[in-house]
Amino acid sequence: MLDEMKGMLCKAAVQSKNQELVNRMESAYVFRVTFGNDPAYDGSLLDSNNPEFDISYRMIYQLAKLGIVWDVFVSTLTNFTSLELRIKQVMVILAKLEEISNVEDMSVILCVDDLQKLTNNGTMNCAFYRVLASVCKFLNSSTVFAVCVCSATIQSPVELALSDPRQKCVFLVPPVLRGNRVLKSTTRLEKQLVDDMGGHGRALETLQEVLSRYEKEKLKRIDPGFIVDEVYDELQLQYGGSFFSKFLEEPLQCQDILAAILSRRRYNLDETVGKTGMTIDRLRSFGLFQWTHEGYLECAFIVLVILMRRLPKELGEVDNFNEHITRSGLVWQRFEQFVAFYRRVKSIAYCQIPVELSTFHAGARFGSVNGVDIEELHPRRVVEAVHRHNTKSGAKDSMILTDRHGHIDMSKMNTIVINGAGAPAGDIFMRVQLMIDGQQVQCNETKKRMSKSGQKAINADSDVFLFIASAQATKFALPPRCGIVSTNEFKHYFGAFASRSYRSFLEPPNINTASYHELKRIEGVGKTTAKKIVDEREMRAFSSLEDAVNRLFPGTECKKNTEILSAMHFD
Repeated sequence: MLDEMKGMLCKAAVQSKNQELVNRMESAYVFRVTFGNDPAYDGSLLDSNNPEFDISYRMIYQLAKLGIVWDVFVSTLTNFTSLELRIKQVMVILAKLEEISNVEDMSVILCVDDLQKLTNNGTMNCAFYRVLASVCKFLNSSTVFAVCVCSATIQSPVELALSDPRQKCVFLVPPVLRGNRVLKSTTRLEKQLVDDMGGHGRALETLQEVLSRYEKEKLKRIDPGFIVDEVYDELQLQYGGSFFSKFLEEPLQCQDILAAILSRRRYNLDETVGKTGMTIDRLRSFGLFQWTHEGYLECAFIVLVILMRRLPKELGEVDNFNEHITRSGLVWQRFEQFVAFYRRVKSIAYCQIPVELSTFHAGARFGSVNGVDIEELHPRRVVEAVHRHNTKSGAKDSMILTDRHGHIDMSKMNTIVINGAGAPAGDIFMRVQLMIDGQQVQCNETKKRMSKSGQKAINADSDVFLFIASAQATKFALPPRCGIVSTNEFKHYFGAFASRSYRSFLEPPNINTASYHELKRIEGVGKTTAKKIVDEREMRAFSSLEDAVNRLFPGTECKKNTEILSAMHFD
């Protein structure tokens, strides 16, 4: 903001077609005052009786060009007990330096950045309010043609400080950028990484810088999770407290914040999040959080990564989940795998926090669920059943299942089961604790035809059925405890995960263009086959499924190999 404001004002002056204004803006001197260049700054005033000094001293520091650090400069000035340096006097000094005889002919742009660093208790006696008031006082009384631009990452105290002046005040809220317009991306992974930045300018800039370090061929081979990690590290290094806070290092506070994001609850700026004591206004000052016009708290996916890594987890859960949060969603996967992964995120975010079923599945359209609460007793893991199972809660085989690693006890309510291949209904199911007469019920999530699968998948007396569809759906009456998420509700239901849900519907990767990491995560491919595919196509592209089978598995007639490769496209 400090470096770009003069150019922006000059462009605005040209658009106004006022030549005098154009001349003034082009000749204007820019003061760049910031409270954010000292990590140790505690937000207090230089002189508690004169808040204006915090502006005027920084202005004279810029003019002096002494090459000494700010702390030494302040110490030197404060030794002069009679020095009463106000903004008006700095204007006189500037006029002499610029050799301007009449101060009224001088134009000044005063940029004040990082006001949120000043102490703020919500009253008119705090440093934040008094410093901003001194800027307004200068603007109202100065004979200099002055434009004052103030920047803060919090809004409420600014509204309080500007509640008395009669001038028109306009709040310029940073827009959510369309990442695909800012950063050109060609591969599917690059497009997903762009989406992960949540339309945030600095995050997109950092991603572009990180991607530029890799040659095209190397970028195809690198694990996309490493890119996410690098962007996070760079943001933390460059912007520090502007994006991340010690507040976000507390696991329980991270859990409250994540629950607030997933709940899709509407907040006011001055409302606190859970038991954190942090207001929405203060939380969004950390850069990658956003408060929408509708009142929702949102954040970039990269922030979800940070929050999920810091959540309290059971023994053995940290490494396993940390491995999947940035990687499994960045590559192609079956849609039921994605939905199971997202359901797992919710089980961790809401662990041991009873909430209404409609809040837990915010964004879905439900029939009657009044008075129905859900409590997740444990963070869940995703398993895939070997065989098809009847998903009704009263079915004989609904309690003990088998996956590739052994038996699964559904009664522990710590798993999300992807049903066996060819299941007639209930692709995803689990046993959950509903807070209604102490009854445990089963939640089924599926992407099959609702009219048939809904009847087969649920017990009407106790089960909850959520249908996630790959098409749009008109509104219609739903039975009790039955919900639907069509593409109409994807953005609202999946939030920061929405782009992943859309991409899970896209066709599988092309065998001739998919990266090594995309290939190895396709079910049944693995590292060895993925490497063979990459090596073979460097010599000659695969022309068909038959060509791929003959070259990758010569001399074998394994039906399974053909099924694995048939999940990809050939052109």
